[in-house]
Amino acid sequence: MGIARVALALVMPTLAISIASCDTSDPISSRNVSLGNGLNAALGPDGSFVVTLNGNRVLASAAKSPLFSRAIDTENPTIFHNPSKLDNDTFFPVAPSSIEMDSPEPGVLHLATNTFDSINVLVSLMLASDDGFYGGLGERFEHADARGDIVGMQLEIDGSFESGTTDRHVPVPWFVSSKGYAVFVKSRESGAFDMASTDPGVVRATFEGNAMDVTMIFDPDPLALVAKLSQMTGLPRATPATVLAPMLWRHVDSEAQLFSDLKLIRSLHIPTSTFWIDDGWQNSLNSMHFDNTKYPDLKAVSSTASSLGFQLWGWSTPYLENPKTPPADEAQSLYPTASAAHYFVERYDGTVFSAPGPDQNNGFGMIDFTNPLARLYWSTRISDAVNAGFHGFKLDYGEDGVPDLLNSRLGLQYYDGETDRTARTYPLGYHGAYRDA
Repeated sequence: MGIARVALALVMPTLAISIASCDTSDPISSRNVSLGNGLNAALGPDGSFVVTLNGNRVLASAAKSPLFSRAIDTENPTIFHNPSKLDNDTFFPVAPSSIEMDSPEPGVLHLATNTFDSINVLVSLMLASDDGFYGGLGERFEHADARGDIVGMQLEIDGSFESGTTDRHVPVPWFVSSKGYAVFVKSRESGAFDMASTDPGVVRATFEGNAMDVTMIFDPDPLALVAKLSQMTGLPRATPATVLAPMLWRHVDSEAQLFSDLKLIRSLHIPTSTFWIDDGWQNSLNSMHFDNTKYPDLKAVSSTASSLGFQLWGWSTPYLENPKTPPADEAQSLYPTASAAHYFVERYDGTVFSAPGPDQNNGFGMIDFTNPLARLYWSTRISDAVNAGFHGFKLDYGEDGVPDLLNSRLGLQYYDGETDRTARTYPLGYHGAYRDA
C-alpha cells in the first residue's frame, strides 16, 4: 500500500502518538540564535524559520510550511520510499520543540530533528526559494543552475540511460545559493533536492530515514561557502598534473598497435601524458595479469611508453566471475577462495550477492571493500599490474548497490554494517584499494 495516509493513521492506536508528536501547535516561544556579524536565526512556535542579516531576510522556511516535516509508513516501513516522488498528504509537521538549533561557529547554523520511531520513512526540509543561482549537488549533467530540477542523491535503475542507471555517480547533498548561503544535509541514505521544481516557491530536501541533520553556512562569497564545506568534510587531494591534459584510450589489440598509437600521438604533438588500455589487456577478467598473447614483452611496453613520456593506465572492475564447473580461466579460479573468505558483498542471509557486472549473462561476486582483508586481497592483486607498468586505472562499474530494484530492497549487507540503504560510500573503498596499490 505504501506510505500510510492520515485516514488510516487515525484508526490505528499505535499511530496516535506519532501524529500528535507532529502537531504544529507547540508550547515553546520563539528561539533565536546569533550567528555573529549581524546574522540571526529564529525559529517560531508555529515552525516558521528565518535567518536575517542586520534585520534583512537571507533565508526562510517556505510560506505556510513547517521547517521540517516527516512521513510514516505503518505497513511497509522498510521498502524503498522514493524521495524524488512525494505524496504531501502523508507528511506531518515536526514540532519546533523537537528541533535542535545551535551555532557551532560564526556564520554556521546547525539544525537537527529528533530520531523518530522506526515507522518514520522520510524527512523533509522545506525552504523558500529565492531569485539566486543554485549550484552544487555534486556531479550533474543538466544546466549548471539547478533551479527547476529534482536532483537525486543515489543511483537508480533507469533504462533511459545508456548505463541502465541514473548518472548520479558523485552526489553531494549540498547546494549553494548566490544569495549568500549554503545548505548541507548530513545523510548517506537515499535523498533528493527539489530545487523549486514542483513548486517555484519552495526548495525541498527529502531523505529516507527517521531523522535529519542539516548545516547551513552563510557568507556572501560562494568560494568561502565551498571552503567551509571542505573544512567540514575533508580537504581534497592535490590534482595530479597528468590528469589535466587530454586522456586518450582504446581497446588495444596488440603491443604493436599500442606503440603505433603512442608514437602517432607524439607526432601530432597532442599534449597528453596518459594513455589507458581499455578492456582486454588481461588474460581473464580481473586476473590483473597481462594477456601475453597480446603483450609478449611487458618490459618493452613499459619502457617504450616511458621513453615517449606516457603513463599507462588500465581498465578495471571490482568483480570476480562465478565460474562454471570447472573454472575456465585464471580469474574464475579465484572466485571460490574469495567467496569462502567472505570477500564479496553478501545478502542478509550470508549468501554472495550476484552482481550483473560487465556481462549480465553471468553472475559476479563484487568485492566488499569495507572488509579490510578483502581490500588488502584486492590491492595485492592490483600490485601485479602496477609492477608490470601501470600508473593508474580507469575504474568501471561497481554501481550494483542501488537502493531499490522495482521498489524492493536488494538486501545487501556489507562487512562494516552498511546496507543497500546507506552504502553510498562504496566508491571510496573501491578507489582506495587501487590507491593502496
